[in-house]
Amino acid sequence: MTHPTKTRAAGRGTAPRSNPFRRIVAGTQAQWAKTHVKLAHEPEGDRFGTVCAPEADPDATPITMLAVGDSMVAGCGTSHQSKGLIPQEAYFLSKETKHPVQWRTDAKLGATIRRVKYRQLAKLDGQDPSPLYDIITICAGSNDIMARRKPSDWGEDLADAIDIAKRHARAVDVMSCGQLYTIPSLGKALREELERQCDAQAEVSLDVCTRHGAHYINLVHEELGCDHSWFWCGDQFHPNAEGYERLARACVETMARERMDLILSDLLLDRPQSERVGKHVPATNGTEPDGAGRDGAATQD
Repeated sequence: MTHPTKTRAAGRGTAPRSNPFRRIVAGTQAQWAKTHVKLAHEPEGDRFGTVCAPEADPDATPITMLAVGDSMVAGCGTSHQSKGLIPQEAYFLSKETKHPVQWRTDAKLGATIRRVKYRQLAKLDGQDPSPLYDIITICAGSNDIMARRKPSDWGEDLADAIDIAKRHARAVDVMSCGQLYTIPSLGKALREELERQCDAQAEVSLDVCTRHGAHYINLVHEELGCDHSWFWCGDQFHPNAEGYERLARACVETMARERMDLILSDLLLDRPQSERVGKHVPATNGTEPDGAGRDGAATQD
């Protein structure tokens, strides 16, 4: 079942001002969560695939997308990789651009921006020939907040990660942390503290992305349905397939029409197939992913 999209919320959050007592309570709730919340594992399935929406031309040159990051990129909370965030985002991108999308992920439950920088992205520099993607999406931040890293430290590592990604992509997207303050399995005081930290990180992220030439996808206060039970999987910590569908749709909606045109012109125009990354998989006509509550799953390699 699908749910109507709400009007986007404007401005920063409304969490109460922090005080010593609330911080103590939040710390206690955080310790409880570490030992009692059982997180979903990464789902089975290939970490790569090709999606071609019904509106797309299966013979068109595919857009190539690599996503690196944490459990959201890994699709934790779903029963199969095809129902995760990235293949569903690939579907909506294919639907919007009318091109197939080849997607690939490199993700790890609990990954911070330092892991993204030093392990997931750094390995691209060691490949010969060096890969070139149309889009690299960086999705981290939630675990940096959970680890109580300073926003300034986050910003330094994010800047480095963007610079590495730009060597291997024609465009770089940075997705904000998840809406940690809405997670049902966490206590109220902890959620309020997390909302303040999400806002602080988002402010730094926007500044870093602006200075380093990346597109920032800020979903911290987007109305995604996180306050409803249908959004969450069984661990009450990660989105389910439908929750990821809402996230994926919002990600593509943030891409301005001008940026879509840039992808189709500068990234694809007259580019020979030999310049594509990885194995070429002929695109097939796909249907909307299961996470959207529709007929079929995103096409897999």
